[in-house]
Amino acid sequence: MRKYIIPLLLSLLITILLYNIPTYGWFWDKNKTIEGEIDGKKETRILRDCDKDIEYQGKAFSLKVNVLDKVDVSGSVEKKKIRDASEVLELLQMQSRELCKDWNAFAVTREEYNEKAEWIRNAFTSFMVIFHSIKLTELEDPNLKKEFLQKLFSWFDDAVNKSDYLKEKFAGTTKHIEQHTRGDQSPAISSGGDINITYGNK
Repeated sequence: MRKYIIPLLLSLLITILLYNIPTYGWFWDKNKTIEGEIDGKKETRILRDCDKDIEYQGKAFSLKVNVLDKVDVSGSVEKKKIRDASEVLELLQMQSRELCKDWNAFAVTREEYNEKAEWIRNAFTSFMVIFHSIKLTELEDPNLKKEFLQKLFSWFDDAVNKSDYLKEKFAGTTKHIEQHTRGDQSPAISSGGDINITYGNK
């Protein structure tokens, strides 16, 4: 008897779901649309899954773990700056998720969404470009490590300066990188010159 009951229950469940596709269709439909109103105009949008991991963000965090978390620096300022860069990455991911929710709730226009989404994607992309340009073993070279840190800190400053939220979050922290060089080469990111990276609110 049991062997007949289980298939019957499965058949009944499938029938219920098929007759209620508007309610349960999101299990299959990746392009489910929603209707709402913004700025007094009705609009139809594709519902976005805000909890789904975005591939390019996952790759950025993988690079952070494999490289940034293993960078050996001795100065307290550099250590703090690296921690801040890691936090910016996490905040960007949070902003991406919040932007997705705003999209679904019709709290942002299509233009606002596209502009902010593009900025977040570009921030993640530029982060990955920096990390793809260096190998962990190369960071044992003092000059290559300085070059890497300079790029990372510049990325941090650029990301913060382009976001009002991040500006407020990191208010009072170091935002300016000044490069002092000695020797014949400029910039002195090589074995022939010295470089001191100093920080201040200029």
